[in-house]
Order: sequence, then C-alpha cells, then structure tokens
Amino acid sequence: MKIQFFHSKHGGPSVFMRRLRHYLVDHYDVKVTDKNPDLYLSAVWRGNPPKGVKVIHRVDNCYFDKLNKDRIRFNNKIKNAIKKADGVIYQSTFSLGMCNKILGVRGSKIATIHNGFDQSICSNIAPFRHKHKHLFVACALWRPIKRPQAIMRAFIKAEIPNSALVMIGDGIKKRPSNSNIICTGKLKPRETYQYYKAATAIVHISRMESCPNSVIEGLSFGKPIVCNNAGGTKEIVSSDGIIVKIDPPDNFKMFSMRDPESIDVKKVALAMREVVGRKWSIRRPDLSMSNCVEQYYSFFKTVIK
Repeated sequence: MKIQFFHSKHGGPSVFMRRLRHYLVDHYDVKVTDKNPDLYLSAVWRGNPPKGVKVIHRVDNCYFDKLNKDRIRFNNKIKNAIKKADGVIYQSTFSLGMCNKILGVRGSKIATIHNGFDQSICSNIAPFRHKHKHLFVACALWRPIKRPQAIMRAFIKAEIPNSALVMIGDGIKKRPSNSNIICTGKLKPRETYQYYKAATAIVHISRMESCPNSVIEGLSFGKPIVCNNAGGTKEIVSSDGIIVKIDPPDNFKMFSMRDPESIDVKKVALAMREVVGRKWSIRRPDLSMSNCVEQYYSFFKTVIK
C-alpha cells in the first residue's frame, strides 16, 4: 500500500502522525510516497490530495472558543475536509461529538481510534533519578488552555510531604519560587520518558482536548492520571486515574473561554493527595501503537476497497 501523508508540522498531531508513519513502514507493507499513492492521509488540514485517490482525514477537534476571531474560517476548513474525505478517523468519541454538533458533519465512513504509543520503549527506559518520594509530571507546549499556573498552584496547595512537580515543555512565563517545582523546558523524547518512568502520577487538566499524547504516554508507562472532567481525556483515562470535576460537563457547543486558569485548584490538590494514597496497577494494551495501527490499517483497507 502506498500512502501520501499530509499534516501540520507542529504540535500533538504532528508527533502522532510521525509515529504512525514510522510504525506502518516498519511493520506493514506500506510505502510512503508523494507519487501515485493508493491513499492520501491528512490531519488537521486537508492539503491538496491527488485527483482520483482515496482520501482519509484524521480529525483532532474543531474550534469551540467564541472569542477566537478565526473560528468560523478554521471550522469551515475542517468541515470541508470531512465532507470531501472518503473516510474520517476521530481521535475520540468526544472529538466525533464536537464535530457532529458544532460543524454539522461526521463523514459517510468513520472510525474512532485513540492515539497509540510504542509500549516496547517503556521497559528499556531508566527512570530519572531523584530524591523525592513522590514525583508529579506534567508535559505540554504550555499556554493558558493547558493550565500550567493552575497545576503549579494545586501542587503547592496539596502540601504532599517529600514531593516534587516537574513541568516539561516550553511556554511557562511565570514560575513560582518553590524549589520543589522544576520547569525543564522542552526535552528530547527519551528524557521525557525517563520522567514518566520515575513519576508517581501524571497531571493533565487541559481545558478541552480530544486525545492528548502525554496522557497516552503516561498510561503506557503504567502511571495514573490526574485529569479534568471535560474533553476526551477522561474517556481515555477512565478508571486509571482521578477525574476532577473542575469544568462544566461537555455539551458540544461553542462557549467563550475567558480564563481557563481560573479553576478551583483545591479540587486538583485533593486529587493529587488521593492519587498518592492509592495503589495502582495500570496496563493499557489498548493504547499500544500495535493496536492503534492495526485499526488504522484495517480502516485504510476498508476505504480503498
């Protein structure tokens, strides 16, 4: 099977699409090409697929913030990509619900497939060496929707003895004067995995996401997740973590996102305390890259036929 890939060069979709491409080439009879492909796979935006080629579009989410001046223009581009595709892959049932209700489309042939992670990596990673009993890890390209300040405030409020919080990723503009909060900036993947391996828990309370890679990675390393109750994250975490009720329930409608950092951090702090007080045994083969790509490849064949 010859596949042409098109996706944005930054962010979570780019990370996952690279992983998908490499895994397909390494484990399936797949060749990546820009000439005479059997299939065109796009993500986020449609790009320019060749004429006469079957097109599958992978959907992240749509634009839901009424304060975003570009939301209508961007949503129309996503809507157009879905309508013109021969098949559509959604990252979560939440993603499907958002696009169905806000954009008014879902695609004639669809599949819902969570992101995956190559879990064979996990056993070969040495944990980051640290002196603390409990290590919380949060990882993102930090901006207000990811709630970095709220995570740090919650950690301070939790007052968990002999604990530390590691904030991985660029974009944190204000750092509290707390020696137990470590802001690393952007790290290489292997360095990030070392922190996951050493972590007691992963914290991810982003206002609204479809299927965050850091949550997939954390669960793959067998770590519980402290997450919020909105978006697709809770769907993926399920019983393998603490779901904190800090957001309104999903209603699949647009809203004005004024200050995502303004939440009840006491609830997140209590969840942090709860997560260290419980014993966890987390195994998520459903999130393995092998399971994920098997579903992708099966859907590819269905669409081509």
